[in-house]
Amino acid sequence: MFSKNKFSLLSLIILLTLVVSLIFPMTALADDGAPTPAPDSPAVETSAPSVGTDAISTEPAATDVPANPTEVVPTDAAATDAPVDSTAPTDVSTPAPVEPTAEVVAALNDAGAVLLDENGNTVPLGTQQAADALSVGDPIGCPAGVSPVSFGGSGAGCTTSYTSIQSAINDGLVASGWTIYIDAGSYYENVTINKSVTLQGKGQTQTFVYPNINNPDTGCYGSCANSTNTVFLVSADNVFIRDLTINGDSPLLSGGPVVNGADINTHNGIVDNNNNGLSVERVSIKNVYERGIQYGKSGGTFTIRNNTIDNVAGNDYSIGIFNTGGSGTIVGNTVNHANDAISANHSQGTQFLNNIVTNAGSGIHTDNYGDSGVVGPDLIDGNTISNGNTNSYGIFVFAPYSPIIVSNNHITNVDYGLTLSGNGWSDPLNTITFNDNTVNSNVAGVYVTTDVWWYFTSDVKADFNNNIITGGQYGLYLESQGAGDPLPGYYSNGCDGDCVLNVTASNNSITDHTLADVFLANGQIAYYNELPGYNGIYNVNVSGNWWGTTDPDLLASRIAAGVIYTPWLTQNPFAGNVTLPPAGGEDSRGDGQGQIGTTLLVPVTGGQETAISCDSRSMTIQIEEINVTLTALCGYNVVLEKVSKDSLPGDLGQGNNLEDGVLIKIMKDGKVIDTLPLDASMSVAYPKPANSDTSVMTWNGKGWQEQVSYVDGNNIVTSLTVPSTLVLVTH
Repeated sequence: MFSKNKFSLLSLIILLTLVVSLIFPMTALADDGAPTPAPDSPAVETSAPSVGTDAISTEPAATDVPANPTEVVPTDAAATDAPVDSTAPTDVSTPAPVEPTAEVVAALNDAGAVLLDENGNTVPLGTQQAADALSVGDPIGCPAGVSPVSFGGSGAGCTTSYTSIQSAINDGLVASGWTIYIDAGSYYENVTINKSVTLQGKGQTQTFVYPNINNPDTGCYGSCANSTNTVFLVSADNVFIRDLTINGDSPLLSGGPVVNGADINTHNGIVDNNNNGLSVERVSIKNVYERGIQYGKSGGTFTIRNNTIDNVAGNDYSIGIFNTGGSGTIVGNTVNHANDAISANHSQGTQFLNNIVTNAGSGIHTDNYGDSGVVGPDLIDGNTISNGNTNSYGIFVFAPYSPIIVSNNHITNVDYGLTLSGNGWSDPLNTITFNDNTVNSNVAGVYVTTDVWWYFTSDVKADFNNNIITGGQYGLYLESQGAGDPLPGYYSNGCDGDCVLNVTASNNSITDHTLADVFLANGQIAYYNELPGYNGIYNVNVSGNWWGTTDPDLLASRIAAGVIYTPWLTQNPFAGNVTLPPAGGEDSRGDGQGQIGTTLLVPVTGGQETAISCDSRSMTIQIEEINVTLTALCGYNVVLEKVSKDSLPGDLGQGNNLEDGVLIKIMKDGKVIDTLPLDASMSVAYPKPANSDTSVMTWNGKGWQEQVSYVDGNNIVTSLTVPSTLVLVTH
C-alpha cells in the first residue's frame, strides 16, 4: 500500500505541525493564515461449460516478496517497525485518518515535502496516489485475543503500524495465529501470505486492495498462480481473509484487457493451491481475469462464506469461486458476471448453500465428485440462479463418482436448468437426486445425457421429485449414446455397448413447454448436431406427474414414445391436494398412500404442539409474522414459541437490530429430536424490514451464530439444519 510519509526529521515536524493546525484550528500558529480551500456491462457469452480441469501448480511460481508498491522514503533515517511497549499508556482518543485536503497539499508543497514511490520516483502531491498515501492508516499486527485500539492504532502486545500488508506478514514479530488489522483506505500490492494469519479489513466499503503489477496473464488457462498475477497468494495453512475488497482494475495501472468495461490488471483474486484451512468471509472481489477465489488442496478443508464476486469473465475458463480437490462449504455468496460462477472439481465433499448467481455461463456445477476420495457429500441446496448468458446452465453435475443431491434451488431465465452429464469413468452407476427445485428455462428445464462432454460416454441415472419445471422448448430433454455413434476424440465407449439412460420422475409439475414435455434425442442438442442419430437405450418412467392437462391425446403427443407416463396427476401438486387418475380400480398411487399434497399454511398462537401434515409434503406454520416451513416431516410434531429479546440466553452484544425470536422444537413420540431425517428440511421466513439488513441468528446452546439468509421477493429466508433451535430475526 501507500504508507505515511517518512520525511527527514525537519520535514516531518513541519508536516505534523501543519496537519494539526489544519485539523484543529484553535492550535494554529498566529502567523499561519487559514488557506482557502480549492474549489457494470453485459456478461461474456460462452459456448460450453468448462470441464473444470486446471493445471494447478502445487507450489507458488514465485517466492520472492514483491516490493512495496509505493512508500514514502526518508531523507535522513528509516522508520522502524518495532513492537509497542505493552506498559506504555494507550491513547484511546486517537482520531481516524483524515483525508488530506487542498490545504494539506499546499502546506506540504510549501514545506518542501517530497513523496516517493518504491523506485524513488516523485509522486505529485495533488494526485489521488498521494492522497491515498497520506490518508490511509497502516496495518498493525496483534496476537490472538488482542484487539488494537483502532486499526491503525496500538494495542497491548501489538506491533507498530507497517508500511504495507506484506511487510506486516514478513515481520518476524508477527507469528502464526496473529491477526493483521488493515485500516480503511487503498492498498496497492500483490501479497504472498506465507504464515497462518488472519487478514482483517475494516469492511468491504472501506479497505481496498489493488494489484501492484499489471499482469492479467491472458495466455494462461487456469489459475497459473504466482506472486505477480495474484492479489492474495496463500502459501500457508489456516489463513483467514475477511472484510475487504479486492479490485483487479487498479487506478494506477493500465493496458490490461477490457472486460465488461473494466481494465483488468490481474489474473486472480485469492488463490490457495496446496494448503489446508482457508477461510474467506465478507470479501468483495471484482474485475479479475481468471479466478475470483480458488482453493486447491486435495483432502484439505475450506470455508468460503458471504462474499461478493463480480466480473470474473476473462475467458471460458474464468471461475468466480472454485474448489479443486478439497472439502468444505461455499455458502451465502453472491456472484455476478462470471463465465463459471461457482464450481468444484474432484471435490471430496462440497456444500453449495444459499448462494445467489446472476449473469453467468454456468451457475453452480460439480465435476468428478468423489474420484479422489469422499470426506463429505456434495450438496447443492437453496441457491438462486437467474439471467444466464447465451447457452447457459443453471446447475449441472458432471461425471459423478458418488451420489449427489440437488435440492431447493430456484433457477430462472437460463437455457438449461438442471443437467446431468454422464457418470464416473468405469464407476458403479451413481444416482443423482434432484428434489424440490423450481426451474424456468429457455431451452430445457432438465437435460440428462450419457455424454461426458469431450471425454467419454457412460450410463447415467437420475431421480426427479417434487420439482416445478416450466417454460422453454422442452421439459425433459434426454439423450443416450449408441455404440455405433462414437464421438471424435473421445475415449473408447464407456458404456460397453449402447449407453443406458435411467430417469425416474414423480410428483413434479412439468408444464408450458413449446415443443415437448419429454423428448428423446436423435442428436445432441448442444454441440453435435452434425453427428448421426443416437441409438442408446432409454429406461424412463415419469408417471405420477402433472403436465398441465388431463387430455390423453394431448399428453401422448407431448411425451416421447416408449416413455412410461401413466398414471398422471389430474391437478397441480403445488396448488392443493391432488390424486392420480384411477388405474384398474387399484390404489391411485400404487403405494397405499393415496394423496400427494403441497404446502399448507397453519397459523398458531404459540406454545401448542402441532402435528405436521402427512397430506402435504411441506407445511408452513405461521406465528405472527414469522413463517416456519417444514418439509418431508410426516409423522412428526412441532412446537413454536415466541421469545422476547429481554429473555434471550447469552449475549448478543450492542447495536444489533434483532428483536423477534421463535423457539422451534421438532418432536417425535413426545421427545425433542436432534437430527433431521434424510431429505427433510426446515426454513424460516419473515417480511423484509424497510431500510434494514438481512439478519438472522441461531442459538447453538453455547452462543449465538449468524445464519446465512437471502431475500426472496418481500421475505427474508434462511434454511436450518438443526431440527430444534432458537432463531432471532430482524424486527
